[in-house]
Amino acid sequence: MTIRGKIEHYVEHLQELDYIDALLKSVALESLIGSIIEMLQSEQKEHVLAANLFIRDMMTVVHSDTANAFQEGFTTSTIVDVFHKNVFADMYFVRYDTVYTIGKVILNGSLSVLLDAFGHYRERDPLLLPGLLFELNWLGHADMWSLIDQMAHSECDLTRWAVLSTYLFRHLRGAQSAENPGLAQSQMRYLDLFKTDSFHLLRQEADYKRREFDWAQTRSNLSKVERRSAKKVLELTAPTITFDKVPIRFGHHMIQTHMEDYSMADLEAFVLQME
Repeated sequence: MTIRGKIEHYVEHLQELDYIDALLKSVALESLIGSIIEMLQSEQKEHVLAANLFIRDMMTVVHSDTANAFQEGFTTSTIVDVFHKNVFADMYFVRYDTVYTIGKVILNGSLSVLLDAFGHYRERDPLLLPGLLFELNWLGHADMWSLIDQMAHSECDLTRWAVLSTYLFRHLRGAQSAENPGLAQSQMRYLDLFKTDSFHLLRQEADYKRREFDWAQTRSNLSKVERRSAKKVLELTAPTITFDKVPIRFGHHMIQTHMEDYSMADLEAFVLQME
């Protein structure tokens, strides 16, 4: 089996150190990097995703002498240059997985590339944005609320809606949270903004999250029984469609219909069908 074949079949041997060790011992480092680059440059997304998976585990899971040379030279290798090109690939799953991989292997030198991607895709690929913001924060970008503000004031309904799926709105702790009062105040400000938004699906989810925010603020004053009761009442007001559901359902739709990429018109039409 060729090196490419072994990397493509790695998914069947996830984190099996014997398999990885045998693969690394069977090829020179230069040939291994060459095979990986060929896969990353493939027009077949399956080859790109297989290479990304192998790289992630090589950099984060494998701790052996045979992997040292690859790991030590990775950040200065031409693989990183191909990663940067794939962030802007014309295949949604490729750019999504590449952004995730860059964060996973902690390529701090790629921070400026991800910031460029944010500007490029802010109005074009709202499905990419929550993951992109997570990795930007993970790699050390300091001013995340500036990016949130750009999304929040976008003319694109789905970009504004995507704000609620970012990590900054994942946990709502209430305005009186002592853990991170600055975060809580920012969450409240944007939730109140979105409650009056022109896009009804964003408005509905923001209204629910604002109720959840208020519940988080008061729950410490409630008994266990009262908290359960209040939570059940809150859940009755939950919207049937949240932005979190869109990437999952639309991703399945893309796979089933063999779509490599999507337009805003494609996504907007699909969201209308979800209602």
